[in-house]
Amino acid sequence: MGTQQALIEQVKEKQLIHTVTAGRTGTAFLQHLFRLFPDVDSFHEEEPSYLHVMRRVQTQPAEATRFLTKFKFPVIAACKAGTVAETSHLFCKGFLEPMINAGVYPDLVLLRRNPRRIALSLLERNTIPGRTATGTDYLVCPADPNTLPLPLWEGLTDYQLCFWYALEIECRQHRYGRYMHQLGRKVYDCTARELHRPEKLLEMAEIFSLHIPDRDELLRQHREVSSTDYNKTPEVREQVFDIDGAEQEVWAGISYYEPLLYQRVSDRYQDEV
Repeated sequence: MGTQQALIEQVKEKQLIHTVTAGRTGTAFLQHLFRLFPDVDSFHEEEPSYLHVMRRVQTQPAEATRFLTKFKFPVIAACKAGTVAETSHLFCKGFLEPMINAGVYPDLVLLRRNPRRIALSLLERNTIPGRTATGTDYLVCPADPNTLPLPLWEGLTDYQLCFWYALEIECRQHRYGRYMHQLGRKVYDCTARELHRPEKLLEMAEIFSLHIPDRDELLRQHREVSSTDYNKTPEVREQVFDIDGAEQEVWAGISYYEPLLYQRVSDRYQDEV
């Protein structure tokens, strides 16, 4: 057995849990929740970071395979825990398919948030898809291959691009969630707000078969973690533009390509503002 195949076999012995998420959704909080379980090694955006190659991967998918086999898999194989959870939002931007092609099948957390809240948080941080440095480095944009089409996107506002990005990740969550279910993998759909409830933490633990040696102690630690703000954005300033009107333009632009998305988003976030 070759060295690379031997490495992949070591990785396949682990339960891998990754996220499909937009970021600004509670990924650091989720990392700390996974750390409450004794046989889980949990990471957020530690090295080796997908950031180093994410932008190139959009047009050169082979870069993702090289990054995984040369950098990521050795770190995963070296972990002592039986479960390795990584909550970086960069993973879903070009690394899932190469991982599957290598024979490694992760479980997924679809970590959601109301698309408007994501867009406002990105706007506040000046993280604009395809326009600012951070937006280019961390996010996909409408010019990237295999993204949700958005005609005439260059003429849209910064907020509209942020809102489009949040919807693009919604599409990935729907697509990847269904696909991994079909492959027999475990998929958990949640928001960070929901995970502040102890019953949702226990539900997630059951889905992923995470060992709980002391339920009362787990819930005590959960209360402690839930009372902490992680990577919080400063209070979003009141916007002076017509947010509803701006979003409607984006919905009109994508409706031909994703006609069911509006209803899915409306149903999922009807209780979240």
